[in-house]
Amino acid sequence: MVGEALPLSYLAVIAVVLSVIDIREHRLPNKILLPSYAVAAILFIPMGLDDPQGYLRSMLSAAVLFGAFLVLAIIGNGALGMGDVKLAGLLGMYLGWFGWTAVFLGGVLAFILGGIWALALLVARIFKKGTSELPFGPSMFLGAFLAMFVFSV
Repeated sequence: MVGEALPLSYLAVIAVVLSVIDIREHRLPNKILLPSYAVAAILFIPMGLDDPQGYLRSMLSAAVLFGAFLVLAIIGNGALGMGDVKLAGLLGMYLGWFGWTAVFLGGVLAFILGGIWALALLVARIFKKGTSELPFGPSMFLGAFLAMFVFSV
């Protein structure tokens, strides 16, 4: 867990920044998201020296989660944005370090938590008019962090 502290700290910082932006503006800016792939890949190198298979799994799971979310974005008629797809790839990189089950759990938890949040907002807006758009980034981050916590203990 000590070796994971630096990459996870970096993820925590960008999780806060991107979540605030997503909540306020309903977007996940490329200028933060895309460089985060390179930063994460570099931060995982020291751990990858001890566990090359873990590093490879981490990089491969980024592609798998990116691809899965891309398919969902295409068939979902705009329910997921491309920012969510790119974020899924980044989170896949982190989740992959904890194993394939963590990748699956992190992806599923994002949708469960997003659904709970949507339901809570629906109930709260009974007497208010509001938009039906919900930022999905915060739910994705929370699902990923929960999955990583489950597989780190």
